[in-house]
Amino acid sequence: MKTSVSLWSYQKYLFAGKMTVVEAIEKIKEAGADAVELLDCFGMNFPQVRNKLKQLGLKVSSFSVSNNFFCEKEQLDDEIALVKFGIDAANYFGAKSVRVFIGYDNPNHTMEELMAQAIGAFKSLAPYAEANGIAMSLENHGLAAGKSYQVQAILDAVNSPCMLSNADTGNFFLVDENPVDAIGNLKGRIGLVHLKDVVEVAEHMQFDSIAGKHFKGTVIGKGQVDLPAIAKILKDSNYDGYLSVEYEGLEEDILGSVDESVKYSKAL
Repeated sequence: MKTSVSLWSYQKYLFAGKMTVVEAIEKIKEAGADAVELLDCFGMNFPQVRNKLKQLGLKVSSFSVSNNFFCEKEQLDDEIALVKFGIDAANYFGAKSVRVFIGYDNPNHTMEELMAQAIGAFKSLAPYAEANGIAMSLENHGLAAGKSYQVQAILDAVNSPCMLSNADTGNFFLVDENPVDAIGNLKGRIGLVHLKDVVEVAEHMQFDSIAGKHFKGTVIGKGQVDLPAIAKILKDSNYDGYLSVEYEGLEEDILGSVDESVKYSKAL
């Protein structure tokens, strides 16, 4: 296994214009990670970023897109094109994964209709992903694909070797599932791991679970996710991909928190 840092870890700086993607990549190198997870939402000059990665000797763990296959039918072609763009971008940067979502709430349609549309979209993309050797790694995110059994059902329905899981260790708490159990359920079908850690708090601060529990993000290794147990499951199942730090804590020292998270991840 190798370590990575998601650009999302620096989202507060990147969205505010206080840091460029290239500067974030330099910070990731300084933190000691092996790779960078790039996200489409930040925008970037592809040749400039690739040159900087080559200069620093960093790989790309994944090119992550925020597609919504629960959209209206007239928008679906654009959402499919976004994932195809992500596959092309992953190829450009030498990555083997594109992080994908299932979609967001759409009260205009039943869940059965939305799931059928999303699975159909993934099936239409599968030949392109397979031809390029890129895994579409579905993140456990939201109510329709938050639990491990939901992710498994989608992978089964798409039925492609390039349809895998992006297992986010913190997100499982938000659907009240034990992350260790969830990783155990998904082992052997994981294309990318998001290392995220959370702490339960008494009242709403950042995240709320389906059952009404309250959580906040924190430095990797300082929360309630049993990361050593997860690492053992991954190792025993021969996972040799990336552990991508996705820091979403509320600590003021974001740079120091990411550095500490990478240090823990490498030790793990």
